[in-house]
Amino acid sequence: MGFVHFASKHMATKAQLEAQVTELQEQLAAAQAATPDAAPRLPGFADRIWLPESVDEVVTNQDGTTWKPVKYGTTKNGSRYIEWKAQVSHLDKETNKRTYSRTRIPFKAWNDQCDQIMSLIQDGNRLVDITANYLPDTWSYEGKDYSRDFWYVTSVDPIERDEQPEAQAEIQF
Repeated sequence: MGFVHFASKHMATKAQLEAQVTELQEQLAAAQAATPDAAPRLPGFADRIWLPESVDEVVTNQDGTTWKPVKYGTTKNGSRYIEWKAQVSHLDKETNKRTYSRTRIPFKAWNDQCDQIMSLIQDGNRLVDITANYLPDTWSYEGKDYSRDFWYVTSVDPIERDEQPEAQAEIQF
């Protein structure tokens, strides 16, 4: 008799269980509706780098050939761009040892970010915090398909330094 008395006092009725199931189903549906189809995307790259010293630098190889590490210009549709590569590093605060990347990362900036970067280089404010997303750049030109991998700049934040940078001449597109 004691068990039946306990069970009738502490067990939910069928109607109560159905109400709980309905409530949980509504909570699940609300949570699923609030969940995006894809996870939010953080920048693929976020670090402090040095911008190039000059946009017009020319590098001479050992064999005498030359190349420009920075490319900039305007496309046929009027979009402004700058391309360059940067080496990144990491400072281990415990050992005070800096480790540099083995390869240089290719960056590309368009329009507003391009203008900002060109201005920072011109003014000598080359140390920046930068974020970028990876995206292969594909295009067609004169019937041929081309593709290059770049990190597209999404934000640039100059780092204030105590020493005054040396300004460069104005850059023209």
